[in-house]
Amino acid sequence: MALGVGAPAEAAEPTFAEKAEKAAKAVDPSLRQSEKDSRRSRSVLDPDQELKEESVTFRANGKVVAVTRAVGAVAPVNGETVVGRSKQRKAVKRARVGTRKVLIYTTGESGPGLTVATWSERTGVNYQIASRGPLSRSELIALVKALPADDTRPSRKARRAIKAAPRAVPRSEPARRSTSNLFVDGAGTPTDDFGNEANLCSGCSYSTGNYVWLWQRILMADAYLQGSLDCSFGSLTAAGTKNWQKSLGLTADGIVGAGTRNAADDFLIDIGGTTVRYVGVSQNILFDRLTSGYAYYYGSKKVTYNTTTLC
Repeated sequence: MALGVGAPAEAAEPTFAEKAEKAAKAVDPSLRQSEKDSRRSRSVLDPDQELKEESVTFRANGKVVAVTRAVGAVAPVNGETVVGRSKQRKAVKRARVGTRKVLIYTTGESGPGLTVATWSERTGVNYQIASRGPLSRSELIALVKALPADDTRPSRKARRAIKAAPRAVPRSEPARRSTSNLFVDGAGTPTDDFGNEANLCSGCSYSTGNYVWLWQRILMADAYLQGSLDCSFGSLTAAGTKNWQKSLGLTADGIVGAGTRNAADDFLIDIGGTTVRYVGVSQNILFDRLTSGYAYYYGSKKVTYNTTTLC
């Protein structure tokens, strides 16, 4: 007896990462997917709502390109909620989408920093491309054009929150905390989270603890520290700090002073939720900026930066 043949199964819709990879390779075939993540953070507009963030990062020949999408109660991209330099608004025609006003800016205040292109695809759907290294602005715009149309629609609740929000959404900034509290201030804009903290060094008043762990994690992300993170600013951390400083043209004294901390801030970026990304040369770091009681960071270890030691 002959067996019937069913209708062919429909091809699965490409994932966000797959679409981003296709677009990235169209601009620069050498780019290779290095890492991807998908997570939910709290909305800055409405802390009771979740914001879905998806990101995929590509690396090749010194280039680092992170493409991120946020869906939910996220403020429209208008330039007033972005802290950066060399701001430029450019009308970019996207296939099957139409013209979108893309905000292009640089984060570098103390060094090269990141070059960023960000736009609202539609209400409640924001895109961001952050590049570190030799990616030209023309390549950045080409990637904006190459990304396929996105017809994702956030919930009605999210759209209502966006409509009710003020044009510019301020972030509260509490008083600077003492280093004895063992946490890094994570309120206000991300661009000064490290800059307004205390010095770190071997022999400094603050040379052990969670804050040191955070700095070691940054050195590891940029391939200037290997091995375990021990929360102690020893000789390996000092050497890694000097090499990190040299790579950015800073004074290589092994002390995480104001200039070094401000330079680290230049590689921090967010897309409207409570998740902050450090775009590293070899890997990214994701931090959650918590605002319950005190404002502080925590990293890949699920231990808060209060009086609890991470290591």
